[in-house]
Parts: sequence; structure tokens; C-alpha cells
Amino acid sequence: MTNTKKLLQTNSAFTLVELLVVMVIIAILVVAGLAGLNYAQRAARDTARLADTRSVVTYIQDYYRQYKQYPTALTRSGQIIYATMPSGGNYGTGITMSTKGLNAINVLAPSATAPTTAAVNTSCGTSTADSWRVVYQPSSNTNPQTFFLYACQESGGSSENLSPASN
Repeated sequence: MTNTKKLLQTNSAFTLVELLVVMVIIAILVVAGLAGLNYAQRAARDTARLADTRSVVTYIQDYYRQYKQYPTALTRSGQIIYATMPSGGNYGTGITMSTKGLNAINVLAPSATAPTTAAVNTSCGTSTADSWRVVYQPSSNTNPQTFFLYACQESGGSSENLSPASN
């Protein structure tokens, strides 16, 4: 009878090894979830930056309608991008970037052909959550009739071409 009582009164608690295995599995799931969330946040910032840069294209096209040429340079004051007018000064009120962290507009030397991927990647540098750039290249120093505009991305590829010919 005592042997039967001992068999019925077995310890039903988890062992230390079982608890450690469960904790490791939970930790792996948390790390995987955070990695996916981080990628989603980068992709969302890239989408907002592309939308901002597309508004720059509209601004540049408005400039073209007035001056019959594209600007030879873009400049930045904080989060506002300006096209440089032929007579000097800024065109209109500029275009305000809603995406934080615009830290540079890199203007490449004028060329009638699109810049190489390597040149754009070098100009883009490394985009982060708090820092990004726009790369602009007019087709010539005087009377540019086309331009190349790139939004530097944080995830995936380094840039996206937003030139009129690519849309």
C-alpha cells in the first residue's frame, strides 16, 4: 500500500531544464519579432521619404513651367528645399519635407546621362532613422532640360530614381 501511495503522490512541478527551454524559446520569438518590427519601421520611413521627394519633383516641374528649364541646383534650409533661380535666390517658398532628418541635398556635376549607381550610392551615404539625403543632378550648367533626382533609402536599395523619364 505504501508503494501505491508514493506512485500517486509524484511531484508535478517543472524541472529547471524545462523552464530554461521555455525561456530560450520565448527569447528567440521576441528577437525575431523585434527584427521584423525594425525592418517595418525602416520601410515606413523610406515610404515617407519617397513621398516627400516626389513632392520635390512636382516643385521642380512648377519651376520648369515658369523658367522653361530645370534648376541648376537645389539647396536646403532645415527641412525646406529650394530651387535656385537663374537670377539667384530661391524659387517660391520652397517645399517643406515632412519627414524628419533631411541632412543634405547632394548636387552632382551636371551631365546629360544618369549618374552611375556607384556615384548615387556614394552621394547617398548611409541613411538612418535620423538622417537621410536627396541626390540631384541637372543635365547641364545652363538651361538644363532634364534632371535626375534620387531619394536615398534606409532599407533595401540605396536610392530610388524619381527623374521624370523614369516615372
